[in-house]
Amino acid sequence: MSFLFGPDPKLDLEATVPGDIRVDHVATENGDIDVHDATGPLEADTANGEIDARGVDGDVVAESTNGAVSVAGASGDVRAETTNGSIDITAAAGGDLTAESTNGTVTVRAPPTLDAELTLSTTNGEVSLKGFGDADATSEDSIEVTLGDGSRRIRAETTNGTVTVRSETGE
Repeated sequence: MSFLFGPDPKLDLEATVPGDIRVDHVATENGDIDVHDATGPLEADTANGEIDARGVDGDVVAESTNGAVSVAGASGDVRAETTNGSIDITAAAGGDLTAESTNGTVTVRAPPTLDAELTLSTTNGEVSLKGFGDADATSEDSIEVTLGDGSRRIRAETTNGTVTVRSETGE
């Protein structure tokens, strides 16, 4: 049996599973990955596509070579990596966070009462901490600071782009 799709075949696949089913690993070579309201831990990998993980109950590891990575509302640790693309993370109440991009911006939104040790760096760009009162800072290369009791670890870095950690209050 054969199928003819024409010169540019395309297949979209969407899977819906009950919320109590654990989603361990999602991978694709050329395509986006969207995982919402799932039970983790979750590992999502794509070579050419974006990753959007929202509301994962557990740890999240999201890795893309060419595409943006977005993670929001994960209850555990978060590790987000991309070579060519931006990273946008909304940090939930728990867990450590690592965000690494080579060519792209890194943005982390966190509660204004964040308790964490932050290590932020860029080679070509700017690093800023906004909305945390006296701890607010801007640098051409790196910022290392402890907020509150420092119980979490947040590391965000890029080679070419800006790194911003901002309070969810929008400041």
